[in-house]
Amino acid sequence: MHLPAWQFLIALNLLLLVVGCLVDIMSAIMIIVPIVAPMGIALGIDPVHLAIVFIVNLEIGYLTPPVGLNLFLGGAMFRKSFGYMIKASFPFVLVMTVGLAVITYVPSIALAPVRWVYGAEPEPPHEEEAVDRVRQTDRDAGPEKAPAKGKVLSMEEMMRMAEQLPADAGPADAGR
Repeated sequence: MHLPAWQFLIALNLLLLVVGCLVDIMSAIMIIVPIVAPMGIALGIDPVHLAIVFIVNLEIGYLTPPVGLNLFLGGAMFRKSFGYMIKASFPFVLVMTVGLAVITYVPSIALAPVRWVYGAEPEPPHEEEAVDRVRQTDRDAGPEKAPAKGKVLSMEEMMRMAEQLPADAGPADAGR
């Protein structure tokens, strides 16, 4: 599918709203994030922004039938019927849906608190700088630091190696 990022986000919002209505949040995250996150990142969507969109979508699903776990919990706490809880939460679901649209299509709103807490993100290095950094790392790694053939790498080691590869590197380049 060759979708622009905004069309991908529309499809993702619709998918996550349906999934949020039917599946527990943690289960949905464990199933859908590994499938959808690489696609979003490939489209240039910030991973933190994508995570915020996921959480808001799934929380809206927690407030809508048929599963609506928060509706059941609220009904039990306040001794009200499920129908009453649906009617009472409807205005809040509408406000959250408007907020979801704003957060989804104006990423700076969702990312501003993150940048405020952690500071501005540095500019990504130019492609030549990234290639030089990988080559320098290869030169610095002596035989004792280089992964041995057939050695099993941890997920953290693989992620570090992936971050050091240039953007146009293919699977054949991963072994260096």
